Amino acid sequence: MIRMPDRSSIIVRVPILIALAVPSFTSPAQAQSASEVQAMVKALTGKWVEDVSKRQLGSAPPLRFQKNAKGELEEELGPPGQFYYQPVVLDGKPHATGKGDTTVVWKQTAPGHYESRLLIAGKLNTTRKIEISADGKTLAEVSDVLLPDGKTDSNKPVYRRATGTGTALEGLWKMVSDGSVPDVLTILAVGPNGIKITDLSGETSTHTLDGKPSTVIGPRAPNVATRALRIKDSRTLEDTVAMNGAAIGTGTMQLSPDGKTLLSTITVSGVKADASVQVFVKQ
Repeated sequence: MIRMPDRSSIIVRVPILIALAVPSFTSPAQAQSASEVQAMVKALTGKWVEDVSKRQLGSAPPLRFQKNAKGELEEELGPPGQFYYQPVVLDGKPHATGKGDTTVVWKQTAPGHYESRLLIAGKLNTTRKIEISADGKTLAEVSDVLLPDGKTDSNKPVYRRATGTGTALEGLWKMVSDGSVPDVLTILAVGPNGIKITDLSGETSTHTLDGKPSTVIGPRAPNVATRALRIKDSRTLEDTVAMNGAAIGTGTMQLSPDGKTLLSTITVSGVKADASVQVFVKQ
């Protein structure tokens, strides 16, 4: 799904990634009858494939490389309000990230060409290759995340430079294309009142549709990421994604009247941008 703003090993998709665009749900939703919940579970159960032609990036996260107070290059990661900074030392050696046993290796292979490897407990998790155009205006990235089943989840986002000059990484880069393949959601019924959602990367979350947070489990999901779903009406789920208990995205998942399409929208907290949109078709 459209990726939430965290670009470490856990390039979290809005199950990333998760569909969104309504206000935060601070007041209790009207209680739903058992039959209404079961009808929603039945309508959602199945395989849903994204129609990429209708994808809108909206609040897709930018790339930001900057110098710290010591003049050292680093990359800004994490959702708004929870940023952290990962070292970018172009010496081909592993450097601690400050995130548990995760290390990162960066090197420059040619002018405007960069590669990085993210390792968790010494095992390769993510490989990134970055190429900056000769005029310094465009950055193309190939990101490969190794999944638990041995497969690779690849993405090829393209960014336009907003600040900075030349072929150096330093600067702010805004996404113009996420370059990812169509996402696939598999939704299974869990008992009469619950669902389990699994996306293309293998990230899963299980819900009883009552607004209670559920931990997102998967190859990119941090152990502090949760997702909560609540029935709003007969065709709409309210959706909240949080990290460390703080909401980072809110929105909706809405079924079409004929039950054949699922509209997912997301608004990222603290980001001034249009909502990101995905449309899924039931198979």
